Amino acid sequence: MTVDRRHLLAATATAGLGLGLAAANTPGARAATTDAAGGTGGYVEFEPSPGRDVTMRLQRTIDRAASLGRPIRFAPGSYDVNGAVRLLPNTKLIGPYGLATVNLGGKGAITADGADGLLLTGLKISGASNRRLSEDEALLTFNHCANLVVSEVLIEQAPVNALKLWRSSGRVERCHFERTGHTALVSGNSIASIDISHNVIRDAGNNGVVVWRDAAGIDGTIVSNNNISAVRTDGGGSGQNGNGINVFRAGKVVVATNTIRDCAYSAVRCNSASNAQVIANNCHEIGEVALYAEFSFEGAVIANNIVDGAGSGVVVTNFKEGGRLATVQGNIIRNLVRREHEVVDKRGVGIAVEADTIVNANTIEGAPTAGISIGWGQWLRQVAVSGNLIRDAGVGIAVSANGKSGSVLITGNVIGAVRHGGIRLADFDNLIGPELDDASTKVSPAVVRGNLIS
Repeated sequence: MTVDRRHLLAATATAGLGLGLAAANTPGARAATTDAAGGTGGYVEFEPSPGRDVTMRLQRTIDRAASLGRPIRFAPGSYDVNGAVRLLPNTKLIGPYGLATVNLGGKGAITADGADGLLLTGLKISGASNRRLSEDEALLTFNHCANLVVSEVLIEQAPVNALKLWRSSGRVERCHFERTGHTALVSGNSIASIDISHNVIRDAGNNGVVVWRDAAGIDGTIVSNNNISAVRTDGGGSGQNGNGINVFRAGKVVVATNTIRDCAYSAVRCNSASNAQVIANNCHEIGEVALYAEFSFEGAVIANNIVDGAGSGVVVTNFKEGGRLATVQGNIIRNLVRREHEVVDKRGVGIAVEADTIVNANTIEGAPTAGISIGWGQWLRQVAVSGNLIRDAGVGIAVSANGKSGSVLITGNVIGAVRHGGIRLADFDNLIGPELDDASTKVSPAVVRGNLIS
């Protein structure tokens, strides 16, 4: 993106400030002399000092600009910041998009605490020589900051986390996160919804985006239109790492229209996150479950997503922990794989659900274990499966034979090219008994009517 004077004026206008006369009595900083209208106000210009640590000079400039109520404009160049600098309320850091690089070396960091109205835009931030190695640390950390905006910022080579927001609100948009050691973007205990949109995240050690709360509660964060790829699981574990988007205990979160590829575990994992909406995401090359609602949640909508390549497509599970109440509708799920190297948990299932769930109008192709799996052992209650198309599967629909609380309705599904039957009972992973049809429902927890099996 080419940055011209018009782009800079727009960025400054976003901060709610005009351009005009200013004076900043800080070495290496100077004021703009005029604006197009010859008005008052102004901004402070910050210039590089090649080969020198500018931490103290930058802090003095931030303090001075705050006292004047003016934004800071970075000139093109490279800035070495080897200590922590603290932003004050309404600090605005404006860079010429991609042309000003802030090298956060040593213990360098950009922080803020209780500073509302922050703006960072147009800067490139590198942590290539940073030594912040604790999992709780980040190159940029903002605590108790309302109405912040981080826009068009490139953050690369963060040794642990790149950007961490805690008890904050605002927007992170059109940023690029490259080569992050742990998590690119962490939002914890937001005080109002965070809008995380139109960002690019590539090459993260453990997670792309994490939306976290210390205790289950309403969060309302929106994660939309992001492009997330190449997320590993360097920290190990059984699912807390390796996810494109990880929502933990945060209620009423919307995850929509993201493109997520090449994640070790899940594209979207919602753990103990009630009333989550996972809508219209495009997911490819996912190592375990692509779209997951698990543990103690109530309420999930997983709709209109595409999953192409995963261990399993959609899983709504852990009724034994209180996980219940979902709609799984209108998804296209294909090219699933069984993880034969795993002793247990081989996957290969299109959609797996347990309790108080509707599964409707999904298209599933290439599910080597089962197109749809209903219940797990005794954990089964009130499931309706209707109007789905399943082809090229081990079994079309598998229903737990041990479900003891509630019934299952399986109706109007089209099932073809299955190797082990259209609709069967199962004891966990093992198929048992003959194929279920309209005449044999009395021996199962399911009512089976009007399905087309070929």
